[in-house]
Amino acid sequence: MRFRTSLRMLALVALLAGGLLPSTVAGQDGEGTRVKASQLIKSVVLIYTFQCDQPPEPGERNELPFKGITCDRGVIHGSGAVIDQEGRVLTNNHVVNPHEHGFDVNPDRLGWYFVLITVDAKELPVPAYFGRIVTSNADLDLAILEPMLDPSGEPIDSGADLGLPVLPMAPDPGTVEIEDTLRLLGYPRDHPTITVSTVQVVGFEPDEFVPQLGGGAWIRTDVGSAGPGNSGGPAVNDQGQQVGVVSAGTRTQLSCADINSDGFVDPGQECGAAAGGSEYLRPVPDALALLQGEPTEEPTEEPDDTPEPPEPPEEPTPTEEGPPEPPTEPTPSPTPPADEPAPPSGETAIVTGTIVSADTGDPIRRAQVVVLKPGYDIIDWRRERVGSEAIHAFVLTDERGFFQIPEPVVKGEAYGIWIQAAGYRTLAKDGFVFANEDDPDVIDLGVIEMLSAK
Repeated sequence: MRFRTSLRMLALVALLAGGLLPSTVAGQDGEGTRVKASQLIKSVVLIYTFQCDQPPEPGERNELPFKGITCDRGVIHGSGAVIDQEGRVLTNNHVVNPHEHGFDVNPDRLGWYFVLITVDAKELPVPAYFGRIVTSNADLDLAILEPMLDPSGEPIDSGADLGLPVLPMAPDPGTVEIEDTLRLLGYPRDHPTITVSTVQVVGFEPDEFVPQLGGGAWIRTDVGSAGPGNSGGPAVNDQGQQVGVVSAGTRTQLSCADINSDGFVDPGQECGAAAGGSEYLRPVPDALALLQGEPTEEPTEEPDDTPEPPEPPEEPTPTEEGPPEPPTEPTPSPTPPADEPAPPSGETAIVTGTIVSADTGDPIRRAQVVVLKPGYDIIDWRRERVGSEAIHAFVLTDERGFFQIPEPVVKGEAYGIWIQAAGYRTLAKDGFVFANEDDPDVIDLGVIEMLSAK
């Protein structure tokens, strides 16, 4: 897949050639009950993700993209907000790691992230720095960039104060309520200057991959003039505090289109949620605490012990990550024999299944099926709080999409199951009982459908 080249891209090349430095702008004035957008925008950034032949070298002077380094003319872009005095920026993971969200991008060509700061609603943003990823999480669809090089390619000292205005964040989680009015700030589509959109909160939704956030894992808003390209941009309340991150591009109903008919699709600005045209926000500081590894209280839920095949999660963040600390890669599952295999005892069961594309019905070859031992949660394993000791079994599907879990499961026990395949949305379920005590000794999960990530 290629990415779009626009008039703004030509201006970007000119900015790189000029090596302009950012201007220091004043913070918020704090006057009145509603902080003016003209002050808020000065903490909002435009982010370009380049695909180049060589990555930057931290701590050294670097040649610049499009000058000394060959890069694709089509780039990915999104938005973000400055969150601390060191100039770190909070944005979407799909803006900086699009390959983890099903897009055809070579991760070996990523690493150059050009951050431009807004100075005025009537002016183009100016270069601030080239950043590097500090932390990222595909499930949350959040990432943090920190300064690495100045616009001329010189290294920036770690922890240096760049004088970039910080956007205040709501001090407490869960402050957003239904019918609240918010403002979304960012750079949608090909607009060369910043856009501010006023929206209203119309509801909330959970996210199976982020159970810690409970029923408010997504903030739903009615859509105004915002659109794709706002990805990663802040949602702020009347007090000028960031309460969310625009993340519509992560939902199951993700829809991508070549909006300007140029033959390219940019995940940062031409993908959005198709369901009702709503913009979906990740709540902060709630989700930011998870991203930074701070402890949060998980909501308690009764496990679903119904022995059914895993269903595609309604609100997952798609990912292309491999399993953390996997055991030695097994050979693909063998073609099932004519006679059913005999389990070791009547207290256990052998589990089989077939994985196919929900769009075409074609079998999916080399899909990864991971079964976690009872007592281990998928979220802990995905965040590498536990390692390979949590894995009960790991198997790849064969050319027919068939798999047989190599280790029998104990009847009545609840396991975690995680299924991933390149180009498809990950399936995951905790507390899954493959077989009850009175079930047969061989359990076929039947056909498991996976939705395309594109």
